[in-house]
Amino acid sequence: MSALGPSPATERSEPQRVGYMDDSSVPSAPVQHLPLCTALETPEDLSPRVAISLLQQIDTMAAHDSPIRRIPSELLILVFTFALTPAYANHTRSAVASTCRQWRDIVLNTPQLWCIVDYTIRALSNQSRISSALIRHADRASPFPLVVYISLHTDAHDDIWPGLVTLYERAQSFSFFTAVEVDLGFESGLLSRPAPHLTHFAFNIDSGPDSRIRNAPILELSLDAPNLRSIECGGRGLTIELPSRKSPCIYGSVRALTLHGDQLAYSLVDIIRCFPNLVELDVYWYYNVHNYPLFLPPSTTLDLPHLETLTVDGVKGRAFFSLDVAHRLNFASLRKAIVRARFEEDMNPARIDTRVTAFMRSALRTARTLELYFDVKPDLSLAIVDGLEACAELEHLTFSTDLGAKVIEALSTPRADGTWLCPRLHFVSLHLYAELLHDSAFRVRVMELATARGATGLGRVDVHLKDSDSSDDLDVLSAFQGRLNGIISSS
Repeated sequence: MSALGPSPATERSEPQRVGYMDDSSVPSAPVQHLPLCTALETPEDLSPRVAISLLQQIDTMAAHDSPIRRIPSELLILVFTFALTPAYANHTRSAVASTCRQWRDIVLNTPQLWCIVDYTIRALSNQSRISSALIRHADRASPFPLVVYISLHTDAHDDIWPGLVTLYERAQSFSFFTAVEVDLGFESGLLSRPAPHLTHFAFNIDSGPDSRIRNAPILELSLDAPNLRSIECGGRGLTIELPSRKSPCIYGSVRALTLHGDQLAYSLVDIIRCFPNLVELDVYWYYNVHNYPLFLPPSTTLDLPHLETLTVDGVKGRAFFSLDVAHRLNFASLRKAIVRARFEEDMNPARIDTRVTAFMRSALRTARTLELYFDVKPDLSLAIVDGLEACAELEHLTFSTDLGAKVIEALSTPRADGTWLCPRLHFVSLHLYAELLHDSAFRVRVMELATARGATGLGRVDVHLKDSDSSDDLDVLSAFQGRLNGIISSS
């Protein structure tokens, strides 16, 4: 069946495609392999002595007492299982089953060798046959749960849902990648089904040149999966909806959440409401009116008590978190945070600086590693400095702003009582545009930082160049980094 072949996960490179393997496609007779040097020769073309030797070798390899035939089936199963990888599961099964009848029987009768279901579905001539093949694959893996990778590349796919439903209901991990528009059957006929084994769910849209998606899909995350641990959704044009407050769905078991849709039909408050036990959160934060009309009781705090890693990417935003929300955030276990915000050039900094400070003071106060990337013309340095006042645990600071001199100066100067901003800081990483790198006054400030904080434990200052590969810029960067290294090593 040329329409099916092993499918890579979203980030994997596409492997060689092979057909779906069923009983009729597996050879029933052993395959003989001649030595490489005689692959194009026959015994008649060789000397009698060489021909007899080759025939004896063939007889030995085919003999029932050959060493390879004495390996116990249990050991062969372990070897074959170890050889299976998601990108090449079908190819490996087919190659093993084509070797000899013994190996074929092992493959067809060992359920754990069928637990990886990895297919790309392309042009279909017989959809019901493909659906049956997927169901047969799931039956062969019974009673083990499945690791499923499905990549859909055909617009005609209405009849494949029965097979996909069977896989989803049996899946421990279910990753669905589509380059075409999927109809309502995906949610009503698939995601609405109980998935008692499911621990990982992924839905990704192909936004590349081969994508045939014209209408932005909407994915509502209302999954009946009590053991779900991680969710990953993303793709250009994708709208992600969380359950409404009228019909809440609380994913208390989920520990990792990645949402990279172009449109967010939810707010950070909705995420905290639906996923109260997150350990890792990675979310694109586009401007959306749903982020702001919000009523919270006056004493309510927004807690994610177990959150350790936070990534927030605000793309083309015209605002930051609302001030009310920013003040209420409480991530008591946070250790690493990455915050990116690309504000519009006509933004009034007064609209965002107080929100940035409030967000840092409430959400980031326990972070030990902090990366701040604010791509905005108005200078937010003072807002960042005010936010860093609360980050007493910070050890590694990375930041990128057009104007970072005030942050450097604040880190380089002790307070009136002799204490320092971010007293545990031992690593600073700066990402600069070439214009700022060539500013001698700014370079002096950075060297003053390396000199002043060397005695407080600062052991490294790295400078990185943004958006330039000019040899002159790189020469200046190399020389400047060398001077910083010299200052640090002599402290």
